[in-house]
Amino acid sequence: IETVKDMGPFDAVVVAVPLPVAHLQLPTHRELNLPKYQTVYVTFVEGALAKSYFKTLHNLPGQILTMRGSELFHSLSKEGVSDRDNDVFKIFSKTELKQEDLDQLFEGVVDVRRMQWPAAYPKLEPKPVWPDFELVEGLYYLNAMESGISCMETELI
Repeated sequence: IETVKDMGPFDAVVVAVPLPVAHLQLPTHRELNLPKYQTVYVTFVEGALAKSYFKTLHNLPGQILTMRGSELFHSLSKEGVSDRDNDVFKIFSKTELKQEDLDQLFEGVVDVRRMQWPAAYPKLEPKPVWPDFELVEGLYYLNAMESGISCMETELI
């Protein structure tokens, strides 16, 4: 395995990050059959949920999951209470939530924090060929199994 100056030699190198976001130059020119990865947007909101959005007058559960095709979010969960004694919620969505989206979901928004999580998990699509675990001699790719299962805990085994 070739490395940058003053590093190596190594008997083996293990890549344990999704290659599409690793920004690595690999010593191979063959097709790797890598899966596409899903970007997830995470929004933390300090405020009060709007029961009217959920069309209820009852107390809302601590976690709300939506079915595929939901336009606004995948999951919304109460994470705790802020120092100002307001509820804090975490929302996972496929696109970044805009202020008008939050105005629909919440009656009052005190604070918002956003982050983007590229390559959060692979898009599990049937593939006839998975990436090889050994890309070239001595270079191993742990995430090769993500073509068939999305689970970093499994990769540890």
